[in-house]
Amino acid sequence: MATNDAGIEVPADSDAFDPSGDMRDMAASMIPRVVIPVANETARDALTPSAGWLVNRLDTGNLERYDGTAWTAFGSAYRPPVTLVTSLTAGYEASFGFAPSARVWPNEKVELQGGIKKTSGTMSGVQSIAVLPAAAWPTQIQEFTAAISSTSPTAVVRLEITTAGEVKAFMGSLTSAWISLDGISFYKS
Repeated sequence: MATNDAGIEVPADSDAFDPSGDMRDMAASMIPRVVIPVANETARDALTPSAGWLVNRLDTGNLERYDGTAWTAFGSAYRPPVTLVTSLTAGYEASFGFAPSARVWPNEKVELQGGIKKTSGTMSGVQSIAVLPAAAWPTQIQEFTAAISSTSPTAVVRLEITTAGEVKAFMGSLTSAWISLDGISFYKS
């Protein structure tokens, strides 16, 4: 076997033909160069590691390295966002085929997605249309523009999110069948 520029063992032209052995050797030389996601400590301890292995503990978000005898945490890794379904105010339902939701990232960035429509009729004036899950509540009132269905050339309205997570639409003189939450994001604090 030869070692390439990345430090991975690869078959050399002069090696005997051994596909299974070559694959094993290549995989073994790559393990110290990849991060293995594990659900928790139990899943990590079920591995048979060699010195240099790296794992991303999904339960803690920590990167851990095996030194040949023990695992040691040494940094933070990617933590997936938590997606929470938004509660709709009575008289409203999901638009576009899926429930409106709030995605909360570990850095407290909140991203909204989905659409909301009235179960009958159109929206006008000031409407309380939904309440975000508590984990997505901002510490200050947030204001945005949101796309709506309208024949007006300015098919946007003001959307406000209160510190109690209430989502209000300020329609002005416009009427709309639906409001889109797509593209709205803010930091909780």
